[in-house]
Order: sequence, then structure tokens, then C-alpha cells
Amino acid sequence: MSSNIFCLVSRWGVLPEGDEWYGISIIACSASDSNSITIADGWSPHDHGSTLSAAELLRKEWYRYSVKNGQHVYELEPPGWFERRCALLQCSWFFDLAQQLAAGELVPGGVVQQAYRAHNDGRDLPTGTWGQLQKLCETS
Repeated sequence: MSSNIFCLVSRWGVLPEGDEWYGISIIACSASDSNSITIADGWSPHDHGSTLSAAELLRKEWYRYSVKNGQHVYELEPPGWFERRCALLQCSWFFDLAQQLAAGELVPGGVVQQAYRAHNDGRDLPTGTWGQLQKLCETS
């Protein structure tokens, strides 16, 4: 994954404190194919994550992992988990694009960039290798 170029659509460091472990905290898409969406719970190669098409991602069942009363608990997320995760990561706008991609529509990278700017005070969509985005997030 180190040489691939990604567009970081989610905001970093915005998840509320909670008892969830391995919660998705990163949503990115490939700079060359916006239908290749990466979700991860951290930047390390040892962190959990997947790269899926929008259609695969939207139909995937997701489990929330937490600790309650000293017990490890896996709970199936109800339908709509990706839309809720996008809202938590301050990229609700990306869910609409993911739905378009899942329906087979072509969404060029420029459209992703424009949507990001419109929802992030005109800032450019962070783009780079996984390592470059990690450094960017850790220094911001």
C-alpha cells in the first residue's frame, strides 16, 4: 500500500471517546480510482482495514468490537453503518458519492476534490501515499 496514492476523505482525530476498539477512523479512496475505498482503524500496517469497491463496502456487514464489564463484545452493526461512520468522521458528503459509485456511476477524482473543498472551507483534499497522509495527520 506504500506506493499507492490515496485521497483522505475523512477528518482525522474527530472520533468521540468511547469503549469501541478498532473503530474505523480513516476513510480514503484511491487517487486513480475513486471506486477503490480504503477503511482502516489506524495508519500502521498492523492496524485493521480493507480496500473494497463502493458496492462491496455498502453491502458488507460490520462488527463493532468493544469491552463491556471486562468482557470482549462483538456486535453486528445495524444497516447504515458506513453512513453513520462517515458522519462521525465528518465526511457525510462522501456517503452520497459512495452510493453513486455502488450504482455503477463514474465519479471522477475531480468531483471528489470539489465535494471535499465544498465541505471543508475550500481546503484541498489531502492526497499522498499512506505514509505521507499519516505524517500529515500526525502533525496537524
